[in-house]
Amino acid sequence: MTVVLPGPVKRDARSLKVAEAGVAAVQNLFVPLYEDLRDVETGFEGYFVVDGDLLDVKKACCGIENGHPYGRLMDLDVLERVGETVVPVSRDRVGEKPRRCLLCDRPARECMRAHTHTPSEISAAIDRILEFGENL
Repeated sequence: MTVVLPGPVKRDARSLKVAEAGVAAVQNLFVPLYEDLRDVETGFEGYFVVDGDLLDVKKACCGIENGHPYGRLMDLDVLERVGETVVPVSRDRVGEKPRRCLLCDRPARECMRAHTHTPSEISAAIDRILEFGENL
């Protein structure tokens, strides 16, 4: 699990708030066999080992990303061994659409690559998500 925080600052009060909520959501959904939580300058990282079918776990993680008030700011990857490498399971393997941009309806990757939105627009969108979550 990582925090989706576009821009140069990857660790601040906002990212730690999302990280805390994300860890709680994972711990409430699964009983981790192992976890390693890292609060580093490059951003929060959480590693969990859970018991379950690969695609069921991915679907459940997508449920957090899609349903939690801060879920849009969380990236919950499920990793699969393919030969000698480890790769993330794609959302489409469990019937999920690509993540949408924080500001428009285009796929997030398109806007990210094209730098469609300014850092201040993105920061304001993140603040709105966090304020919404606080008011629930």
